[in-house]
Amino acid sequence: MSKPELINGGVASDDRGFLMFSNDFDPVKEGIRRVYIINNINDKVVRAFHGHLEESKYIMVLKGTVKFVLTEMMQQETPVPGKFDYALDSGDSTEYNLSDKVPRILKVPAGWANGMKSLTNDSVIIVFSNRTLDESKDDDIRFDWDELGEKIWETKNR
Repeated sequence: MSKPELINGGVASDDRGFLMFSNDFDPVKEGIRRVYIINNINDKVVRAFHGHLEESKYIMVLKGTVKFVLTEMMQQETPVPGKFDYALDSGDSTEYNLSDKVPRILKVPAGWANGMKSLTNDSVIIVFSNRTLDESKDDDIRFDWDELGEKIWETKNR
């Protein structure tokens, strides 16, 4: 199974302003079929957790700073009634802090669940998906925001 990865980008600036880019991301090669933008209004917003068995996503922060938590989804031997047959692998979550100051794209491969918490007000995130909306709906697995505990969303001042 594929693992999450970061695809580096960069910023070019001059007297006209700046340009963010990620020239190492090839949307054609990745089979991108859909693009959408998320705007989190403040730093209290947590959107978590959801994943897909077939869909992969590529996430870039256009404005602000956002904490992402990714973990593999594991099929349960004894499914919980009323829920999907999957659980989050609580022992193997990975955190990424993405910012518009250092543009990067986070690949969330199929089979992985992701969640996010804005660390700044008014963050803007662009998401590229290799599935259409209808294909995504049929492949959507949701978990509670605190499935891995509330502490996972805390940040420490340094």
